[in-house]
Amino acid sequence: MEADRLTRDTRRMHLPDRMTPEYRAELLRARWRCRNGLEARALVALARSPAALVVARDRIMSDDFLTPAYAVGAALLLAADPDSRVLELIRDSLDARPYLPELSPTEWEAEALQLIEELVQRRERWAVEKRSP
Repeated sequence: MEADRLTRDTRRMHLPDRMTPEYRAELLRARWRCRNGLEARALVALARSPAALVVARDRIMSDDFLTPAYAVGAALLLAADPDSRVLELIRDSLDARPYLPELSPTEWEAEALQLIEELVQRRERWAVEKRSP
């Protein structure tokens, strides 16, 4: 099934036919990162990684998301119980989206933790810029 999805995505994205599945998957991951901004990637990664969501609750807040829809999504994720039905529905919805990268739970966690750090750094950088005349 995964091979079929990779083949379909390869055709849709006009990638070369002759490449290893690993290389193709890496290209799809890179494309995901290039086409989706920090906030979108962070929300998806947080939804995929319950462990990172626990860390996120201590480090970020919905105000760190500039787009109103993303701020609502962040508020929902950050407030939800890790075992809640809402998070289960979100994860099931993400599973049905073939354009998302195929990452292992460990890779999603690493991605989420990196994006949490980027959100914190952005907030701190902007706070310094606001204070500077």
